[in-house]
Amino acid sequence: WLKKRVGVDHVFCLDVSPERLKTAERFGAVPMLVGVNETSDEPAMERARQIRSWCPRGVDIVVEMTGAKHVVHEGVSLLRNGGHYAFCGMVHPDSQLSTLTGETIIRKCLTIRGVHNYTPWNLSEAVDFLKEFQGELPFDAVLSPSSHRLGRIDEAFKEAFEGKYCRAVIDCNLD
Repeated sequence: WLKKRVGVDHVFCLDVSPERLKTAERFGAVPMLVGVNETSDEPAMERARQIRSWCPRGVDIVVEMTGAKHVVHEGVSLLRNGGHYAFCGMVHPDSQLSTLTGETIIRKCLTIRGVHNYTPWNLSEAVDFLKEFQGELPFDAVLSPSSHRLGRIDEAFKEAFEGKYCRAVIDCNLD
């Protein structure tokens, strides 16, 4: 969406899942694997070096979609002065931002915004986007390759929690 509708030149996707990174790459993102248990700052510094080779001043926008508070510091450090940080995934009580300081926000002149839910016009816009780019973008890649019967929804939840696919598919037919 960012590349097709908004015209963003570079979209970097940082994720712990190689499978989801393959999907992001199919949509035009530059994939960057984040180790699940990174114990030093070196991997994040290497990702920052790579990103800054494309965007020397830093990135314009960071969209947090993980719900993991440990990603905030890296995301903020990648922003250019005047950049925008959007929180989308931290909709849970364990989301205190202990690493983000007022000084960082002020010195970098950052805009920080929480994004949650959507309006009916957003859904209409999304359907129009799907129609417009259905032959051009691999929308099926965000779905698990198999579907789960509604009566076996526990299997779908298990697959979703494994994190390999963006969305598990549930077949709601009762027959």
